[in-house]
Amino acid sequence: SHPSASIVLGLITVSSSLDESLLPEVDAVITRPRDAPLHTPLPGTQLENVDFQRTLTNQLTAGASERRRKVFYNKSGDSLRACRGPESLVADDKSYWYVAASVEEALYLTGVLNAECLQDAWRESKTSKLHFDTNPLKHVPVPVFDPDSALHARIVEAARTAERRPAAPRPDLEGTAAELVPEYASRG
Repeated sequence: SHPSASIVLGLITVSSSLDESLLPEVDAVITRPRDAPLHTPLPGTQLENVDFQRTLTNQLTAGASERRRKVFYNKSGDSLRACRGPESLVADDKSYWYVAASVEEALYLTGVLNAECLQDAWRESKTSKLHFDTNPLKHVPVPVFDPDSALHARIVEAARTAERRPAAPRPDLEGTAAELVPEYASRG
């Protein structure tokens, strides 16, 4: 059977490894550069184009868990935004991803990356006018997740609540994130 795939907000869910028998179908949706003549072949094989620099293969992990430990965040934009999903969820070329050691670490990271009070710090850490770094945490000294830390546990619970009610105010998340790295939290 063919792997099923669905695209949601730039993320792709793949239920099994890449099946080369799908390549004729893939070829039907591959777009050529706008300035290339209609019959100009793309460089490389279809599989090489779909898996450019192994960005797809690196995400398809044997025995991937459906636990929501994979953290995704945008490469560019005005605000850094993160979400988490199962390891079978594949990021497109506009997103960065990281597989956390636990669901709690994934919640901690999404909470910190989404904290409104840290958005100025994330913007200042951009590597260009448009792009966030592959690791924004190297520019803002966010401590590594510690499952024994009471503060980190509060961030995890605040992020879990924010996931359940995304439109609701998040004073717990904002307060704990500001407490985590007070020298980088905006005072606005």
